[in-house]
Amino acid sequence: MRATFRFASTLRLDTFGFNRLCVYRGTPLWQEYVKRGLVNERIDWYKYFKCSEIDPTCLSGEMINSERRAGLRRLFLYKLTHYPVQTFRLLRRFLRYMPVRDVVYLILKPFLGKGRGATKAEVLSRAVEHGALKDAAAELTQVSDALLEHVMNESKAERLRIQSEADRSREIHPSNSMEVH
Repeated sequence: MRATFRFASTLRLDTFGFNRLCVYRGTPLWQEYVKRGLVNERIDWYKYFKCSEIDPTCLSGEMINSERRAGLRRLFLYKLTHYPVQTFRLLRRFLRYMPVRDVVYLILKPFLGKGRGATKAEVLSRAVEHGALKDAAAELTQVSDALLEHVMNESKAERLRIQSEADRSREIHPSNSMEVH
């Protein structure tokens, strides 16, 4: 992990991101985890897992997060001292699209220590993104193939109808499609 952060600091990147390894269905790692009994193919098929949470041979999530915070601190300080103009341009670009408090938090988060967890927005985003998708995927397993085929055909027909209406509208009102605001 430390070598990765050191390597990243030598690259002239505007942004960077580091995440924990996850196991996804259909990957060789998934098959290994099935064989080792860490995931169950029958009941876990629609899930993915952070390896550090289910694999006893991985570093713990807390250790990974601690090293990640330290790496981000070193990386940010390296970029600031070795590429100050690039760093300030990037921060100025962030400030165009993000509130100042969010930019400040983004910079300070690696320096705040482990007492600070995910923000409310991060927690909500993860809950909606993953929880809803997993529930929806699980519910699809209970639907018959005939019903799925019917729904897919209806959806395709609706997309074609909408596209056809848009094409007709452009033919009737060609100037509307060329307006510049």
